[in-house]
Amino acid sequence: MKMKNLCLCKSILIYCFLLNLVSLTLFFASYSHALNTITQGQVLRDGDTLISNGGSFEFGFFSLPNSSLRYVGIWYTNISVDSVVWVANRISPISSQNGSITLENDGNLTVSDESGSIIWSSNTTVISNNYTALLHDDGNLEIRGSNVLPVSFTCWESFNHPTDTYLPGMRVPVNPNSGEDQKIFTSWKSINDLSIGNYSMGVDPRTAPQFVVWEGMNRHWRSGYWNGLIFTGVSTMSAFYNYGFKLSNADSSGTMYFTYSPQNRANKFKFRVTWDGYEKSLIFVDGEAAGNTLNIRVASSVLEGNKGKLSGPKIAAIVISAVVLLGVILLCLWKLGGKVTGSLSKRGNDAMRMELRKGQGYSTDAWKLWSEGRAMELVDPSIGSSYPTNEVTRCLHIALLCVQDSAVYRPTMSQVVLWLETDSLALSNPKEPTLAYSSARAFVDIDFQNNGQGVESSNNVTVTMLVGR
Repeated sequence: MKMKNLCLCKSILIYCFLLNLVSLTLFFASYSHALNTITQGQVLRDGDTLISNGGSFEFGFFSLPNSSLRYVGIWYTNISVDSVVWVANRISPISSQNGSITLENDGNLTVSDESGSIIWSSNTTVISNNYTALLHDDGNLEIRGSNVLPVSFTCWESFNHPTDTYLPGMRVPVNPNSGEDQKIFTSWKSINDLSIGNYSMGVDPRTAPQFVVWEGMNRHWRSGYWNGLIFTGVSTMSAFYNYGFKLSNADSSGTMYFTYSPQNRANKFKFRVTWDGYEKSLIFVDGEAAGNTLNIRVASSVLEGNKGKLSGPKIAAIVISAVVLLGVILLCLWKLGGKVTGSLSKRGNDAMRMELRKGQGYSTDAWKLWSEGRAMELVDPSIGSSYPTNEVTRCLHIALLCVQDSAVYRPTMSQVVLWLETDSLALSNPKEPTLAYSSARAFVDIDFQNNGQGVESSNNVTVTMLVGR
């Protein structure tokens, strides 16, 4: 009898243990499911985080490597490098791990330091009876209000208050009626200082919109105009590749919006203006930076000493480029059309005669000097020595690209203007121009990477965009 009672007691204990275990499992499952939301009056301590439903983003306290300062922000989960996408208290970091995040009764999301002083607030102005803060799986932190459940509305969202990063799903406003540059993203001050830095990124809405990077008030880089398919100044973009950029139609206020949708939504992607003046685009695959990485250096040569003004050497370089380009075009016409007699100029040291003869002349000499690293010998002595060699070399480089045999390698006039205006844009290496009639030779060196398969086209309609060359 005692054995039966003992077995019965053991069974009851095991049953109670399993029941408690199931209850705890359900509790933690429901708790973890709610980790993407905080409610009105709730407090998050340092160490607590919100995680988006899909697990892509996390919101809470973090520190930079080799720093004890605490920031509140949003970052990509499971990525160790360059993962931060938004920062709240970038101007006022907390010196200890005793900070807190609170969704106040008035709908404001606040960050407080160890003394309880509020150092950052969302400054929510929309009035509601109930508020919740929700971290979405696109990285957007949203404060929603509700007067009558289940109807809710947006009171504030981090996508409308970005820091240095542009994420897929964000809408970048373009308002041509404003007539002003629209600076939206601001860089960190340094790699270890998240406060507002020297560089900003945004949109110039005048005429065709384009992205621009500024250092202070001075423009240093631009993407080139949006032509409906690509940004014309970004040489790595191709109309034959779906980059995912879209420009919406204007709304009732005349505002349009740039949006970006990546081809593969499984990858983690972001644009960022860095503290040292780069505009960087990163794709993270399995937690590592991979795929297409655009890294454009902001110009910093001529304008560093005289911000926003064109110095004499700069103007001279532009004049030189215009003369060189015009001369090369005339040489092309002469080469194709017949012989021009006489001399254009003559160097004092007779190092090179500019006499044009059938089958040879300045273009041949120019390529020879360029390929031998003696391009500066092409500069006319009357210009003197008060010019930047890097700018002259760049102008000659552009001139050689303008006379490539294949139109595939020749830039459009809009690209030439952009190259002359923006020193940071990389130029492809020119090939030796033959300036011949043969069209077959012009396409010998074009590379088609088809992995052994034939190049096919099933297009029934061809759309051609006319661009001046």
